[in-house]
Amino acid sequence: MKKGLTVTVSSVALFLGVNHIAAAAQTHTTTANVKLAEIANQFATNIDEIKSLNKLDNQSTTINAGTTITVPDRDIIEVVEGDTLLHIANKHHITLDKLYELNPNITELIHPGQLIAISEKGSQQIYKSIKGELATSQDTDDSINEGDAQSYISNNSSNFTSQDTSFNQYQTWESQTVNSYSTAYDQSMKQYNNMYHQPQPQSQYSRANYYDYGQCTAYAFERRSQLGKPVSNLWGNANQWANAAKQSGYQVNNQPEVGAIIQSTAGPNGHVGVVERRNQDGSILVSEMNWQGFGQKSYRTINQPGAYNYIH
Repeated sequence: MKKGLTVTVSSVALFLGVNHIAAAAQTHTTTANVKLAEIANQFATNIDEIKSLNKLDNQSTTINAGTTITVPDRDIIEVVEGDTLLHIANKHHITLDKLYELNPNITELIHPGQLIAISEKGSQQIYKSIKGELATSQDTDDSINEGDAQSYISNNSSNFTSQDTSFNQYQTWESQTVNSYSTAYDQSMKQYNNMYHQPQPQSQYSRANYYDYGQCTAYAFERRSQLGKPVSNLWGNANQWANAAKQSGYQVNNQPEVGAIIQSTAGPNGHVGVVERRNQDGSILVSEMNWQGFGQKSYRTINQPGAYNYIH
């Protein structure tokens, strides 16, 4: 094998041009010594394609830790810094609805290194990988303790965002499989589901969304619930949210953080949204509703975030 292999953008472009490969590609940096078969499986391809893209000889079977290699991006992509779901969907010529269909539990909040399916094949492959990893854990250790289970979930949380196109099939399989695990593991899975799949509001608040449908307040309430950071359903109009949040014990300041509610008192009723990303240039990306039209969810980059209130 070739140690310390690094594939630059220019060399990738040259190689694709010479070999008349129409499909685009992406780069992946290994964090540990890994077999080519594992990388191929991770990105829904095969060993021969990995070797071809990186000009590896036939004897190559392993890639060293810290090596950057080229992999196809037609079925599964790896999130990079600055990515958003909308950017990924547009880049790969699919709709946001289709992206959500392929990745049933994904949210707007994605992170570098996360794997996202962009085709039916990719969705199936990620589901199979999760199923295989959990089955292997059961076969190799029948006495999984709570710490091991929580560690597994923490280390693999990004993979849980992409399952089969029909999440009902995953839930059926999950219910059949988890019952055979230890009590500790079963409890940890429930904790994971409660934290990431079914976030619960604070006990003093009802899950009912009392805000008017299609308004920015209704969206911010739902988005925070998805993030596991519920807020009251009785804060009134958006221009009242900062004061109401302070009275409810929430931290309110002018410092944006991912997941925080952005609040403005401008206009007759004010406006609220949710911070989805902080950019390197100091700007932030927010998701919101009713900014571009009633009931329309949209994204917006704000270049002067210090001019707003943030509810944490």
